[in-house]
Amino acid sequence: MKAPTNSQVTINYSLAKSTDTQVFVYNINGQQVWISEKIYQDPGNYSIPLSLESEIIYHSPSGVYFFSLQTEDGIYTKKFILLN
Repeated sequence: MKAPTNSQVTINYSLAKSTDTQVFVYNINGQQVWISEKIYQDPGNYSIPLSLESEIIYHSPSGVYFFSLQTEDGIYTKKFILLN
């Protein structure tokens, strides 16, 4: 997870095997603020850029957020800080 500028966050993740995936973003209060489409992905490295134009960045205040990657094997959660 990296935040290269104040107006962009990139969610990076890797998959060891083919699986259905879906990514969720939550604010510090546990409210869901963004959700990706559920898609089937092959093994590999993936990135989801959330820029100033995306709903989460444009409508969300600075603060602590969490992204959760949901796969057939489980849910993996990481924290990131958004600076607007």
